[in-house]
Amino acid sequence: GILVRDGQSTSSAQLEPRLSNGSIILELDHVGERLRYRLLEGAGPETGWVSLTLKGNL
Repeated sequence: GILVRDGQSTSSAQLEPRLSNGSIILELDHVGERLRYRLLEGAGPETGWVSLTLKGNL
């Protein structure tokens, strides 16, 4: 699954469970390489922040 954080910062608290691969989300905000979403379908936190990169890769 995809790591979800409570806030925009990468040091914000992690939310559980992780966002399931294949979940459908609505983009609420996009700041740099961070995206705030609302879960529409699937499993994971109802809302939170995720990274758009993984270890520096898109």
